[in-house]
Amino acid sequence: MAIPAPGLDDDEPVVTRMTVAFRGSFAASTRGLGFMSSRARLKSFSLWADHADDVGFPVAKPEMVLGVTNRRLVVWRPSFWFGRPAELVGTIPFENIIHVEVYRAGPTAVLVFGFRNGEFVEVESMRARPMRDIRDAVRAHL
Repeated sequence: MAIPAPGLDDDEPVVTRMTVAFRGSFAASTRGLGFMSSRARLKSFSLWADHADDVGFPVAKPEMVLGVTNRRLVVWRPSFWFGRPAELVGTIPFENIIHVEVYRAGPTAVLVFGFRNGEFVEVESMRARPMRDIRDAVRAHL
């Protein structure tokens, strides 16, 4: 089933997609109350984003829509309503990824990407099944 999304070629269907957050988002959000929680979350995101950017993982906001096409891993900025892909942030060729795995960390599911340069980037969600779908779709191309 083709899922329309911005920034893709006409003959490039989305195999699967889901909204995820940076690794540590849940923990940072629960560290404080109100304003302090937002500050802790943004500080954690900044550290995560610096690392992700160094590795070559595209980042725009703490939440992102992650998708797999028949050619690459894709990251979009989510729309305000319903979290649909709104704007292409960047892509990662399958050739840059050597491993992908999903594991549980408390109430969250974590999706880990291992890159050829030896680095890892993790994203998280409360929903494990769509993460396993992304893992399986990426593994099919490795």
